[in-house]
Amino acid sequence: MPSTRSSTTTTTGSDADLSPSPETPSPTISTPIGHLTFPFYTPDNTDHNDKSWMKRVHLYVGKNQRLAGEVKKLAKPFGVLRKRVENKPDTKPGSGVTDIDMGTQNISSTSSSSTTTSTKENENGNENEPKEELEILDIIEYRILFSARPEPVGD
Repeated sequence: MPSTRSSTTTTTGSDADLSPSPETPSPTISTPIGHLTFPFYTPDNTDHNDKSWMKRVHLYVGKNQRLAGEVKKLAKPFGVLRKRVENKPDTKPGSGVTDIDMGTQNISSTSSSSTTTSTKENENGNENEPKEELEILDIIEYRILFSARPEPVGD
């Protein structure tokens, strides 16, 4: 199985639930739309070069519609970032790190803790200004392409 961090493509079985996981609180309101199935995926397959399971993906929307698609590797992976501002510790209790919500969702349940720090205090010479950090939440390497209209599905 390819090394992806997206919760929609890394599953232990053939189904993935698109509802938010309880261990990762989402800063925005989300609406579950259905579930993904990978019909050709077998957990017993240990060959990491075998990508045949990526040729067919089904997204079931509600009980009556199914979208067929396939998993494609992105030519250039991209990252999901979150901006954080760290205030300098004051003499007051309770001051510290403040999160700024940039409207991003945590895509995977295990987020990377890598950060890139901007040296704003060194550039301006003022140590009272807050430091900005960019936290890497996830790296997206794959996408799912749906090429046709939804198909009607019976119970």
